[in-house]
Amino acid sequence: MKKNNFLGSLMAAVAAAVAVAVFVLGPLPMSGQPAPAKGGKAAPAPGPVPRTKDGKPDMSGFWGGVQPSGVTSIEPVQAKGKAGAAKGKNLIISPEDGRVPYTAAARAKSDDIIAKRMFLEPELHCFMSGAPHNMWVQFNYQTIQTKDYLVFMWEFMHSRRIIPLDGRPHVFPASVRQFQGESSGKWMGDTLIVTTKNQTDHTWFDTSGHYAPKDIEVEERFTMINANQIDYEATITSATEFTEPMKLKGVISRVETNNPTYEQMEFACIEGNEDLKHYTTDAGGKAKSVGARTK
Repeated sequence: MKKNNFLGSLMAAVAAAVAVAVFVLGPLPMSGQPAPAKGGKAAPAPGPVPRTKDGKPDMSGFWGGVQPSGVTSIEPVQAKGKAGAAKGKNLIISPEDGRVPYTAAARAKSDDIIAKRMFLEPELHCFMSGAPHNMWVQFNYQTIQTKDYLVFMWEFMHSRRIIPLDGRPHVFPASVRQFQGESSGKWMGDTLIVTTKNQTDHTWFDTSGHYAPKDIEVEERFTMINANQIDYEATITSATEFTEPMKLKGVISRVETNNPTYEQMEFACIEGNEDLKHYTTDAGGKAKSVGARTK
């Protein structure tokens, strides 16, 4: 499949042009909004929030990633050569500057990754993205909701996330860490609140070098707006590497609204992939830098 070769072909092209490789991805679908139909007529407006037998909002179905997307960079994208010129919207609504609230030491670590160590990018190693990054990775995902669990199944990386909905306490000791961490969900009215702890230190918030501290705790809020859209908020804290909590906000939209034949495809990241060799030496890889090849 073409998607199975996506990482290798993309990184090879990027390495030939830049010293710091960045995963460049297109925007994810936003099909929850009414789309014009043939003849110029608008598609029907989204219906009311669907509900389960026990009256809870039913989030089952196929969904796209949170918009505005933070796939490439969770921070505002700077215009080339203009340090203060931000382009487009951003997921971060707090702090007000839209930047990850790293401590000075953590910001220096992130800057060093961006300048010299982009080969550490977790998804290039076939690692799962973790929470909350998994909510805006490329491609789409399916949710299955029961009375007791909400299950996320991503097309990307075959990632899975199983969230109990009984508000159970987190029981993992600090020594037990997973890429998706340990999540617990509970309903507060029509809002599902999910708290996640004990993730690994091998996840980033994006694919641009903004890493996630090992001790982050994440609180996500899912509130269905209508049949096709979910309001998403996430608050991330770190006692050691943040100066204040970071809050994200966006909208998740269904992807099968205007395509009843939609089906989720398979994206396999294969162990032993050779993307790392395509990084140039000045970015920590084995390929020659652009300057070296022109000599």
